[in-house]
Amino acid sequence: MSEAAQSHRDAAAALAALLDEIPDAVPSVPPPAEDDVVEAEIVDDDSPAQAPGGRLPVPVEPAAKELILRGRVALAETVHNPDDWVDVETEEELRSAIPENTLAAMHWALGAARWYCQERKGFAVREYMPMTVATVRNWIKDHWTMTRADGQLRGRRGRPYSPNTVKTRIYLMAKIWKLKGYVSPVGHPKVQLQLRAYRRKYEQAGFKPDEAYPLSHAESVALGRACQEFTVGGVRNRAAFRLQYDTGMRASEMLGMRIEDITWSVPDWAPPGYRGPLNATIRIRRSKTDQDAVGREVGVEYVPYEIDEQTEQPRLDADGKPVPHPDVDMDPAVLLARWVEVLRERGITEGRVWRNATGVGEPLQFKVVDGEVVDFDRPVLGGEILDAAWTYEQYEAALKWFAKKAGIDVDPVTGEKRRITSHANRAGHITTSLDGGEPVEKVALRTGHSPTGSIHGYYRNKRRFGTANTGAQIRRRVVRRRVT
Repeated sequence: MSEAAQSHRDAAAALAALLDEIPDAVPSVPPPAEDDVVEAEIVDDDSPAQAPGGRLPVPVEPAAKELILRGRVALAETVHNPDDWVDVETEEELRSAIPENTLAAMHWALGAARWYCQERKGFAVREYMPMTVATVRNWIKDHWTMTRADGQLRGRRGRPYSPNTVKTRIYLMAKIWKLKGYVSPVGHPKVQLQLRAYRRKYEQAGFKPDEAYPLSHAESVALGRACQEFTVGGVRNRAAFRLQYDTGMRASEMLGMRIEDITWSVPDWAPPGYRGPLNATIRIRRSKTDQDAVGREVGVEYVPYEIDEQTEQPRLDADGKPVPHPDVDMDPAVLLARWVEVLRERGITEGRVWRNATGVGEPLQFKVVDGEVVDFDRPVLGGEILDAAWTYEQYEAALKWFAKKAGIDVDPVTGEKRRITSHANRAGHITTSLDGGEPVEKVALRTGHSPTGSIHGYYRNKRRFGTANTGAQIRRRVVRRRVT
């Protein structure tokens, strides 16, 4: 098990222990006697004044009365049902349905909320589940001044926390509150306005969001060509970098691929008896937005020729021959097939596609058999494939290393350092596709987004490319301008 996976499991176990300490919104106690029924007074969190509507008569259990008076649970949820309980096995099944990464993130958010309420506000555990609207608003605002032990602000590069970090924490806490049976205060209009005010304050202070730089097609090709051609690690890196850029997959989706999830097919334009490179169809079993594992498929089309945008046929030269695509050596379908071939040469025909590998040095030009040197027509790949999975951290480290080697990690005009992460491929795919005129619905279908959802956050509208050429549909539109 990788160090990251073990860390996530440890965080999930810690979260389970913390959740056990938190009381449910409506305790499973016997139904109240008639003389225990009280009238609950609903009070606005942000004002001592009585909320519109005055007193509302409602049957309330004594155990839930305090929660009602503090505005912490909806009146509709306080009607006690003696049969409304679950056994331990049912609760364990529910928790097993939450991905470990999500549990780890929830643990991170709960730890931050616990620290704030206990250290900054002096609340006990049972008093901050959930927070009131006023406390949530103060928590959002106080992220601006939170510091480490050395006095530095807790955000990246000595800044305050970014608006995205604050929003993520708040919404993770909303998920926890709902799981415990409370009504989350996060949906309150004042909380939403407080989040907006924090973002505006961040922008007015001159801070920019830490967005990944969106690679262009030319930069993605340069990244692939920077990898070694005749080493195991180089073949793997080329295939992975170009595949993620061409499909727009999340890094976690790509790294979770299995050999049996890939199916190969002959291109539609291929003549009878064609024995060249094939198209690939990849089934993504589960993703961040598909926790029920419905799955989706993405295609990787082999595009060897320049395609005329009007006729959808290969462009012909003066001699009537198809014009080869200028970047056919970096075609992701070809590179993926080559990596799968390397796996099969080593007896790996099933299981994970992306594995840890050695071989970042010089390729082997020969090997020794029974004490004699045997030459090969094609150089033997240097390095070995390990059984361990290629982790997210290792993938991103390789991406940054080869981006630096390719010279695409710095803006050539301003000299500004670019933020290269695994999102650089995904953001580049979306930005270049939309700039190239593809409908957002088609792009979202490939990337697993909602057409009206977060896909627009990946579109870097300040980044305009002279060549829109990514994905099978975009690559079919010929590169008209070459970067020199």
